[in-house]
Amino acid sequence: MEPNQIVVISGAVGSGKSSSALTMAEILRLNGRSPAVIDLDLVYMAARPGLGFSATGWEVARRGAGALANSFLQDGRDTVIIEGEFSNADEILDVLQSAPLAKRCTRLTLLVSFEEALRNVSVDPNRAGSDTQNEAVLQGHYSRFTESVDHLRQHTIVVEVAGRSLEELSAELADTVLADANDT
Repeated sequence: MEPNQIVVISGAVGSGKSSSALTMAEILRLNGRSPAVIDLDLVYMAARPGLGFSATGWEVARRGAGALANSFLQDGRDTVIIEGEFSNADEILDVLQSAPLAKRCTRLTLLVSFEEALRNVSVDPNRAGSDTQNEAVLQGHYSRFTESVDHLRQHTIVVEVAGRSLEELSAELADTVLADANDT
């Protein structure tokens, strides 16, 4: 099987995108796949010098993530998971236009309540001292995400996060990715 599949995981800050992507990649490995994971925030931070915090910076990061995904596919990875905040089809298209080797794109959205996102961020050691530790800043991020939820519900596979362990959530996401790759 040669799926050359890109998986885009979107969700609000604190929805579990990063943890789910990494755990899902391990599950996919155990199922014979060769995944790679790209954190859009890290690509953005690499692209940001000279661009500042801007829409242009995010567009460059999405195209960069697509180019990196294409490189992974070229090097024999069969699945590339890109996790970040994607709110519309154009943002996903930024990725896909830079990844011509991708034959399939599975779009997933993690939904989480603001209260659960706040809890997740407050216990995340990787966010210690970050601006998302501030509830008002997190509320702003969360509000921007909720503005896109209607679109995401129509154009992505939506998964509710509430009350689920990381392992349960990641297993469901991996099953969805495997089923989508086999769906012709």
